[in-house]
Amino acid sequence: MTVRTRLLTAAKALVAFSMLLLVLLALGVLATPLPVALRAQSAQSVRVLDRNGRLIRQLRAVDGELSERTSLDDLSPWVVPALLAAEDARFYRHPGFDALAMARAAVSALWQRRVVSGASTLTQQLARTLVPRPRTLAGKWRELCVAVRLEASLSKRQILAEYLNRVAFGPNLRGIESASEYYFDKPARELDLAEAALLVAIPRGPSLYDPERGLDRVLRRRNRVLERMLAAGLADADVVSAARAEPARLERRSASGGNDHLIRGLLSGTLAPELRGTAVQELETTVDLSLQREVETLARRAADYLASYGANALAVIVIDNASGDVLAYLGSPDFSRAEALGQNDGARALRQPGSALKPFVYATAMEQAQFSAATLLPDLPLELTTERGSYEPKNYDGRFHGPVRLRRALANSLNVPAVYAANRVGPDRVLEL
Repeated sequence: MTVRTRLLTAAKALVAFSMLLLVLLALGVLATPLPVALRAQSAQSVRVLDRNGRLIRQLRAVDGELSERTSLDDLSPWVVPALLAAEDARFYRHPGFDALAMARAAVSALWQRRVVSGASTLTQQLARTLVPRPRTLAGKWRELCVAVRLEASLSKRQILAEYLNRVAFGPNLRGIESASEYYFDKPARELDLAEAALLVAIPRGPSLYDPERGLDRVLRRRNRVLERMLAAGLADADVVSAARAEPARLERRSASGGNDHLIRGLLSGTLAPELRGTAVQELETTVDLSLQREVETLARRAADYLASYGANALAVIVIDNASGDVLAYLGSPDFSRAEALGQNDGARALRQPGSALKPFVYATAMEQAQFSAATLLPDLPLELTTERGSYEPKNYDGRFHGPVRLRRALANSLNVPAVYAANRVGPDRVLEL
């Protein structure tokens, strides 16, 4: 048998084998239903927004993932080109699997005697996400059938959208919108080229390329993505050069614990009873995020200062008097600080009103009994008869200061003169005011 004859025979055998594979694939696709997971929306994170629609906090979904859906129209124009360069340059030209990539990967594996490169398309990766498979030949075949089934049922835009919303972009991060908010504190529509290339580099190995484990590895992969974009004509040389020169910076939203009490109070219904027992994905508040962050910063500084005087707790609430809107809410400077009882919500903790009543006592006395700031009040032993028996008020320092003017009694928060004044006008009038 001549060499030509042998080559012809081998070619016929290869064609026959390929035809058999295609027939088996067609039968497998016909027997493969559209994944059930595709019809069910994945669990979504809860977004808490400020009065201007800015994100205060994104809370994990019930499955422990940070997840938020978006649309292709609401993405940065760099996301899809970067994704195609990173994962599937022939995405628009294949039916769910890339025969050329598979052949190249097979030859490389035979030559190197190990797996050198993958051949999975974006559609196959989506199939693997929707229908997890064992790492076996049978599992790979099923993945291939599911991928072709997806291509037959969805448009390319739909496949891209499902991929970008469902695959992992880091540990416990599902979808590019959540990844963008988590790593860069911005929506995916605002990503620049360098940021988009970094994010689409992660799904190849969500743990391996996790930016929080170190930026060097994901930075090298980002630059390879940029080189592929340039080679494929998906970005100009000067734009790619500028993106390569951009350092990888994570702009993580502050996790200081300053708004934990606010978030928990809202979602539990404590601060918003109308939400109790309801499931929400987006919660709009009256809080001003800029003011909230300023209050958090000032509270941490004040807590450090007050600690030198023995104080260990601090709470702040800012209210618009005209509307009643809560603009900032801080239960404690640091929710996680156990030694300062940080999980106690000081903004709504029950306590005795104490000296907060004294201005009302004196205001009532000025209105009803012609007191003035110069009125002399007795800071002397005083005994009153009440329904519960005899009551003898004491000052905080345990001393009596003799006759004092009202202004001094109020400025020094003396208890005995305030009780005397309240008794003169009557407690009911004070409470009415």
